Amino acid sequence: MHGYRVSMEDAHIVVPSINERFPEAALFGVFDGHSGEAAAQFLKEELPQRISQLDDPTNEEQLCKCVQQLDADFCKNVKIRGQGSTCTFCIVYPCKDKKGHFEIIAVNVGDSRSFLVHTDGSIQPLTEDHKPDLPGEEARIRAAGGFVHVSRVDGQLAMSRAIGDWGYKSNPNLAPDQQKVIAVPQITRATAAPSDVLVICCDGLVEQMTSEEAGKRFREHLTAQRAETKQEDLAQACYDINLSSLAKNSKDNHSVMAIAFEDGTSYQRDDEFVAGPYHPYKDEQVFADAYVADAKKHGYEGERLFELARKTEANLPPTALVPSQPTPPSVVMMLNNLIAGGGLGAMEQDDF
Repeated sequence: MHGYRVSMEDAHIVVPSINERFPEAALFGVFDGHSGEAAAQFLKEELPQRISQLDDPTNEEQLCKCVQQLDADFCKNVKIRGQGSTCTFCIVYPCKDKKGHFEIIAVNVGDSRSFLVHTDGSIQPLTEDHKPDLPGEEARIRAAGGFVHVSRVDGQLAMSRAIGDWGYKSNPNLAPDQQKVIAVPQITRATAAPSDVLVICCDGLVEQMTSEEAGKRFREHLTAQRAETKQEDLAQACYDINLSSLAKNSKDNHSVMAIAFEDGTSYQRDDEFVAGPYHPYKDEQVFADAYVADAKKHGYEGERLFELARKTEANLPPTALVPSQPTPPSVVMMLNNLIAGGGLGAMEQDDF
């Protein structure tokens, strides 16, 4: 979901099968860019092939080196290395000794999140936000000659680990893992039960709600779906929870991915593009230009686009259409459902 931002800087990946050597291992990731989209797009393009080239993509040491090498390669480009991104991804594959269960390897750099949502709506965190005021992070930042103010590196960057952000990791007298900002990932492992749902999201979703609230709302959406239609649609639940976050006044881009541990081969639905409200805000030129440009990237423009916008506006409560924000929401979404191999059903929501 584009949200209130002028540009969309998130990216994501869904790889149902990593390679022929590991056909039942899937890769899912969310990358939340900042200061531009270059770092997030670099990860989207490069990470899948780098993971597929590893001797063992379940080996933590290899994964750690892979992520740090990606950062080093991105920072070689002097034109874009000042931009940055989170890097949160999960490798998922069937358990050998527990039928219907799946092993998860969660890899995290930055403040995007991965967590399991259980049937009761409770969550199991798989990542920890890399915030500058965490004791270990702040100690490293200060040792590198930096400071932490209002929970930001040098009073500016809101995360202590990231891909890119060359200005915070360019001290020639320090090793890469001793800089103010580093790209060393934290890696955790977990086992998912058949009824669990794996959620990977950027921090936009939890800007105005906790992960616990998000997990509870996610289950509530699925329960309501089942009561109404006798089935659960994870893509629709992602859509609903994004709108819930927007209604709570989150201003960030949103990317949310949900992975179900079940056979998804019977699930089929065409992509759906959802245009956000446009006409109440069309006289705000910055918004109008960004709205039209973003939709055009996905093949929608002119009257075809504005008709979709009118349909959205007709279904929103009147209070949602009152221009009360300096920059109105540009909610342009595509629901995209992919079938994963190895009995793993992955339903992906692409939010633009």
